[in-house]
Amino acid sequence: MTDKDKLLRRFNGAIATNDLDYIKMNITDDIIWVIAGDKIVKGKENFIREVQSMNDEKGFELNIDNVITHGSAAAVDGTMVKNEKNGTSLTWAFCDIYSFSEFKTPRIKKITSYVVTVGQSE
Repeated sequence: MTDKDKLLRRFNGAIATNDLDYIKMNITDDIIWVIAGDKIVKGKENFIREVQSMNDEKGFELNIDNVITHGSAAAVDGTMVKNEKNGTSLTWAFCDIYSFSEFKTPRIKKITSYVVTVGQSE
């Protein structure tokens, strides 16, 4: 497992659990997050706010299927499951494309996310 592979697995886990300190350490100040078909989030503080708005205190279950890295780019895909307080759950499939700021000490400078709802339990 490469260092970038480890970084991306931990970064996605940090998003799932609201580990904002880890997220802040691994993104650039001018990060851009393109959520396809929904919105574009620019800047570190806006990125952090968006992550916080996705999660409650329980976070969500994350399942990573693949991490592919090459040079300054990477891709991660998998599923996320959010259990709601009313007993229902939502499942999304995702694919995130990452761009890194540099090679030696990479930080994430851009993410393009493709997300689709694949299940809902009542």
